[in-house]
Amino acid sequence: MSIPRPQKKDLSRENCAQAAAGSLSPKRSHKLFFTRIKFILRLSCTLLLLTFLFRSFSWPSVLQKLQHLDDGEVVIGVIIGLIGVMLSSYQWQSLLEGESIHIDLKRLINLYLVGIAFNHFLPTGMEVM
Repeated sequence: MSIPRPQKKDLSRENCAQAAAGSLSPKRSHKLFFTRIKFILRLSCTLLLLTFLFRSFSWPSVLQKLQHLDDGEVVIGVIIGLIGVMLSSYQWQSLLEGESIHIDLKRLINLYLVGIAFNHFLPTGMEVM
């Protein structure tokens, strides 16, 4: 049994140019417009939240705490985090292999790290991608 693959949204430059020229159907042009508005609102919300966050805490206090960190504990934390990313990427690779999709583990690790970055810095996570 295979899982049906969702159709990709075509937001390419040609498609956007067609929308601007009016050659796309009104329904598709309307959908493209709201997709962009939704992205702009989410990006604005993210920037507003980050601005609030960075203004709300004391930078000298943060820098002082960072100076007193134990180097060994930081290294162990980073190593454990990287092992977790590698294991999760390997799990994705196993799932994709079951669907006959072959992607290199190195590429999956890269994609996984991009996903983590989006989830950390955007309030809605991967939906924007």
